[in-house]
Amino acid sequence: MKDFRAHCAELVHFFGSLADFRGYDGAEDVAGWLNLAACIESVNYDTSYFDPGAGVCGLADIWAERQALLQQKLVTEIARFQFCWSAIEAAIDSFVPIENKPKAKVNRLCYFLKEKYRNTNNLLGYDELLNYVKLRANGDKNHRSIFRSVDNYPSFLSEHGHGVYCVYKLRNELAHGAFNIPVDSGDGDQGMLLDIIVSSRIVLLTLHFLMMAKYPSDSVEVFWKQHEIIAVPFGIYLRSIHMDDITYLRDIEYDFDS
Repeated sequence: MKDFRAHCAELVHFFGSLADFRGYDGAEDVAGWLNLAACIESVNYDTSYFDPGAGVCGLADIWAERQALLQQKLVTEIARFQFCWSAIEAAIDSFVPIENKPKAKVNRLCYFLKEKYRNTNNLLGYDELLNYVKLRANGDKNHRSIFRSVDNYPSFLSEHGHGVYCVYKLRNELAHGAFNIPVDSGDGDQGMLLDIIVSSRIVLLTLHFLMMAKYPSDSVEVFWKQHEIIAVPFGIYLRSIHMDDITYLRDIEYDFDS
């Protein structure tokens, strides 16, 4: 898969094109939130601003430096996730019919995907992300997972909504102050960071699912040779833009040749 920022940028172009060329109401809001996520290189984080104990103990300073590095990475990934989550909530408001049940916003999205998503093959990379979430949610009982476990499948849930349904727990913990800030143990402590990175990517791929479910026959305009604008079906475009070694242009070329 492309790196996170590149994937985000592809979706910015996608939703921006829907707003500019097709007049899809709300697409510009989704693009705006994703643009914020895509443009984050890192978040400045300086613990020395308030730490009066620096320099008192060498070992403590070494630990504090490791903790500061961990937290700097943490706030960067949380910021990206929060903007991605705002994007998907904006997309739900614009593209998921309000009359669909159940009433809760994420549950309504999951219900919509179960009813409307008809592609038999999952997006490349999604199964691996979902398997990671399942293992973390149901793994070590001493580890407090940020993912919601699905022991009994809710009636409105399909595989395509499973990821965002589990990730919703992270959103709630961040929103309500229940998120446990990790403490450096000297072993890298990358597990929580990877959890958040995976969560952001699942949110992005769920946007793919949503738009393919909502508009199975629609196309997006892209620039072709000599700046000619051509229409690429959502099903082709959204199955490829997150991957490094796949291009929707190849499929379009085959269509032209036929």
